[in-house]
Amino acid sequence: MLTKTIGKALFCVVFLTVFQAGFAQGKADSLLRIAMAWPAEDTIKLNKLLVAANAFIGVDARKVLSLCDTLLPMDEQINNGLKKGYIYFLQASAYHNLKQKQQSLELLDKAYPRLIAVKEWVNLGAAYILTGQVYSVYSDYVSALVFLEKAYALFIQIGNAGGMALSKGQAGYVHRMTGNYKAALESYLEAIAICEKNGFQATLIDNINYTGDLYSDLNNKKQAITWYQKAIALLDKRAENRRSKTYTYIRIAVAYEGMQDYAKALEYSLVALDTANSLGNATLIGYVLNYTGYVCQLQKQYDEAKAYFERAIAINKKSPNNISLGTNYKNMGDLSTKMGNFQSARSSYEQALYYLSQSSFRQTLPEIYYSLALLHDTLEQQAVAGKKVSANVVESQFLLHMKKALQTAEENKDYRWQRMIWEKLSAFYEVNGEDALALLAYKRSTRIHDSLMNDKVRLDIMRAGIDYDYSRKEDSIRLQQAIVNEELKRQVLLAEKQKQQILLNNTAMELLSKDKEVQHAEYAKMQALLQNEQLEKQQNEKELMLAKKDRQLKEELLKTFGQEKELEKLNRQRWWTYAGACIFLSVLALGYFLYRNQLQKVRLAAELVQQQSLLQVRDAAFQKKLGDISLSALRSQMNPHFIFNCLNSINLYISKNDADAASLYISRFSRLIRLMLENSRSEKITLAAEVEALELYLQMETLRFKDKLTYKIDIGNVDISYTEIPPLLLQPFVENAIWHGLMQKPGGGHIGISIEENNDHTLLMACITDNGIGREKSMELKSSNAAQHNSFGMKLIEERISLINHLYNSQMKIEVEDLYNGAQASGTRVTVTIPV
Repeated sequence: MLTKTIGKALFCVVFLTVFQAGFAQGKADSLLRIAMAWPAEDTIKLNKLLVAANAFIGVDARKVLSLCDTLLPMDEQINNGLKKGYIYFLQASAYHNLKQKQQSLELLDKAYPRLIAVKEWVNLGAAYILTGQVYSVYSDYVSALVFLEKAYALFIQIGNAGGMALSKGQAGYVHRMTGNYKAALESYLEAIAICEKNGFQATLIDNINYTGDLYSDLNNKKQAITWYQKAIALLDKRAENRRSKTYTYIRIAVAYEGMQDYAKALEYSLVALDTANSLGNATLIGYVLNYTGYVCQLQKQYDEAKAYFERAIAINKKSPNNISLGTNYKNMGDLSTKMGNFQSARSSYEQALYYLSQSSFRQTLPEIYYSLALLHDTLEQQAVAGKKVSANVVESQFLLHMKKALQTAEENKDYRWQRMIWEKLSAFYEVNGEDALALLAYKRSTRIHDSLMNDKVRLDIMRAGIDYDYSRKEDSIRLQQAIVNEELKRQVLLAEKQKQQILLNNTAMELLSKDKEVQHAEYAKMQALLQNEQLEKQQNEKELMLAKKDRQLKEELLKTFGQEKELEKLNRQRWWTYAGACIFLSVLALGYFLYRNQLQKVRLAAELVQQQSLLQVRDAAFQKKLGDISLSALRSQMNPHFIFNCLNSINLYISKNDADAASLYISRFSRLIRLMLENSRSEKITLAAEVEALELYLQMETLRFKDKLTYKIDIGNVDISYTEIPPLLLQPFVENAIWHGLMQKPGGGHIGISIEENNDHTLLMACITDNGIGREKSMELKSSNAAQHNSFGMKLIEERISLINHLYNSQMKIEVEDLYNGAQASGTRVTVTIPV
């Protein structure tokens, strides 16, 4: 009884809830740090914070509520409240984890209409599932199933197989809680089928393990182990799932423990320990060490068990976990009791109560108080025997611990421990002569025992029904096979009968043939006798008959000779007919083979042409894809090049120690960077976006050169909102004019940018004109920084335009013209012609 209680409490509650939450803590903290590091208060930061808040679900509910308080006004300001429904959902999840049912349900009611309004169907389905979980925690299983069915129907409607699997798996859990194991099994099997069809390996493994847990609840440990082994087979193919594999190995160990096969339980517990060590998670290692010690204790390997418990306590104290430490000390107390170290056992039990009282985990409290009562009774009885304490003190301490054990068992609705406690109290009252109290305690123990027995009978019936349903298909297959075998046997017997009938018929024919031969012999004998009797009478007639027969014989001989001649002639004609037919068939066959050969040649030639055509198509597609990749690479090179030049400008400007102007410059630079990032994601952008980025860049350079630089942008008959060009196409030419034309000219200069379409609106012409020193003078100055800057930026532009022309068969071109005022260079004009 004690073994089952500890195993179920440790495995089902501690391991699958508290320890999994510990694994997610590090990931959630990391996501929050990333979100908080984002500098701008924009949609990107909002989404990062939402992801971080979601990661804290199940880890730190109060952290989720704090983040949601920040997210609600941010969403209203940045996003017009579009994410408010999802934020309500996160708050509801946090309140659910804090066991505040009313707040959780109220927030879910607020979340539904907002999620529907923005058509976030997947999150709406998740909200339905959460509502089902809230109701199931508070034992309102009817309402829980209603919402889980709504979630399942919604996921079917939107075609979300993952949501279907999750809602069915959760429904299986609810059916399990209500004792409807058949419906639970059906839900789990449906979830498994969905996962197998869609390749959801993680959810598939979870539902396979849940099915094993269901059979374990039904005390069908062998069937449970079969399901767990299926999960292990899938986990072996996924090396990254060592944590899930550890869970499953522990499940198998607990199942073997339930079968009292402690050697197998220890074997799988040690395998789980190896897997946990390879993962390096201290919390998981501490749990597995504790369970391994527990199994060693069951095998009466007390020294090994103590060593494992001490290692578990040492690990769990490094990263304090009240539930883990409480369970460790509880098991250490059980071990000390078995080893006769009663003082050490009492100290361990008190430590267990200290740690568990600081947590919400109360499942093992009845057992600890019960053990303390028995332990205290043993210690105090020794003290009474030594006259160190009175018997009344013994009784009061015993009853105090027993009452606490009974109180916690009733709070947990743990009827097995209630029965054990009432039995012990009945015996105690009887020994102390309190017959009325002993009878009352005995009646209560009996009533709980009868209820448990009824539950056991119901479980046995349910398990038998499930086993019957599960094996019915196999029985049906065996029945069909038996029918087939019987049919085969019948066919064999029928064949044997037919064979025997044929043998009988042959025997009858043989007998009939022999009968006829005997009758014929007798008839011949009778004929001979008659001939002998008439021989004398015919003697005289024979001579006459002989002459007549001789004449008839000659006639027959002549007739026979003529027939032989006719037969020979017929045979000759038949031979020529056969020979002609053979020759005709041979010619026909030869013609057929030649015709088929020709058809095969034609078909092979056609297939060859088709394959060559396919190869040409694939080659063309490959060349286009290669060009697209090259173009994308060049476009990605433009971004760091452009940023590098802008940062040089900022560095030069800031060096003048003008803080206000520097702040303005940096502000415009950040706006320019955002425009550049947005524009560089697309192969083409609108001319309006290109002009906006270009004007922002010129504003920055105007600030830098103060009064030395002026510019003007003229837009002709062009609809800049719909006309599209490659991003960052004009900016390098403007930048080149500033660096090589105007920066070298004393007193600065002017840049004019004009953009217009030709008359038939097929070509877009962009002209960048400067009144700088001209290309020839710029080359003479030999500015190394400018030369390097020019060669890299212009080279990228030329490569981009070459690739675009090649890929899209366009005629984009660049023309550079030197301007003169008489013999004096007066600037440069760059004309970019772009087909639209």
